Amino acid sequence: MLQHFHQTSHCLALSYSDLSVWCYACDSYLDARAIMQLKPVSETAYILKFGGAPPFRLVARTPCDHSASLSSDLAHIPAPDTPCNRCHHPSENWLCLSCKDVLCSRFVNKHMLQHFHQTSHCLALSYSDLSVWCYACNSYLDARAIMQLKPVSETAYILKFGGAPPFCSVARTPCDHSASLSSDLAQIPAPNTPCNRCHHPSENWLCLSCKDVLCSRFVNKHMLQHFHQTSHCLALSYSDLSVWCYACDSYLDARAIMQLKPVSETAYILKFGGAPPFCSVARTPCDHSASLSSDLAHIPAPDTPCNRCHHPSENWLCLSCKDVLCSRFVNKHMLQHFHQTSHCLALSYSDLSVWCYACDSYIDARAIMQLKPVSETAYILKFGGAPPFRWVARTPCDHSTSLSSDLAHIPAPDTPCNL
Repeated sequence: MLQHFHQTSHCLALSYSDLSVWCYACDSYLDARAIMQLKPVSETAYILKFGGAPPFRLVARTPCDHSASLSSDLAHIPAPDTPCNRCHHPSENWLCLSCKDVLCSRFVNKHMLQHFHQTSHCLALSYSDLSVWCYACNSYLDARAIMQLKPVSETAYILKFGGAPPFCSVARTPCDHSASLSSDLAQIPAPNTPCNRCHHPSENWLCLSCKDVLCSRFVNKHMLQHFHQTSHCLALSYSDLSVWCYACDSYLDARAIMQLKPVSETAYILKFGGAPPFCSVARTPCDHSASLSSDLAHIPAPDTPCNRCHHPSENWLCLSCKDVLCSRFVNKHMLQHFHQTSHCLALSYSDLSVWCYACDSYIDARAIMQLKPVSETAYILKFGGAPPFRWVARTPCDHSTSLSSDLAHIPAPDTPCNL
């Protein structure tokens, strides 16, 4: 493909591995979700590869001028497996958010599209991926950021998956109520602790003031009652580890509020048995990249044990000397190494995140070009193939005029190389 670009100047290519789009002229990945000319080929490639409509959204709008057309009762909706009311297509249909009619998609018999043309009911929710589409705006909507869509999004999720949704509606940063947090959130009850009132067995909430464990508003509302009785407003969900403020009536971004870092990490470790993969406010750039080794394309294998205590897995790689040492959650050998050598940048073989001990922060390895070789090499060593992540995807690209005029018809993803 690279040779093809040099021979023809055809600079835009789509990967059948992860459906990313690369521009050889820009030497960069492109955000195919934000460039409308790429919409047909992205959707077609996804359907050919996975057999259904894509779950990703193309530039979700916030807000939409058509929310006045929403039904007044979207807390009560048909089940996600309701067949199309016209052709009886059995699954992955769409719900009209005005009249609650269930109709099939444009990839089946286009009955929801026809319904829009007949009724002007423009807002619909997909029972496939719970995305919301506005036919009038010709765009997906960000259902997490439009409060009128919150009831139907949460109800659809519960009906489809049987539990409260893991997504958060417009997480706030910061929150004025962090002073109410307990002073010891590194020691908390286990995630499977039952509700202290009704003994509901799982997926309860932890009060971040008194550490009481109580059930959610979708069970017997004991945590909500606790807030009204005590004014303890901050709580962590043992279902998805999200944090809710009852006083703000909003989710909080626990990764960006430093007071919540200890309890978020502790809850993750108790729930999943290892250090969390998420990063707390990744920095871009970092002033310590000069300390990087000059040869990070050649690194030890991800299953290399700690060089000091021989802890077998999920260790860290020093990006200065390439020593492999265990984490602060094991025997703290990488942290000790930093104090002894001032080698501050390290890559986790657990989740491939990069930490700077000097900045006391995660680093956005996708946005710092010096980290590209080691991130890609670590991914290949760990998973056996090229990484699916993109390096600072560009929007837009000046080369879209070179696109074929017929990208709705493309070869199958398993087509062998023509050369």
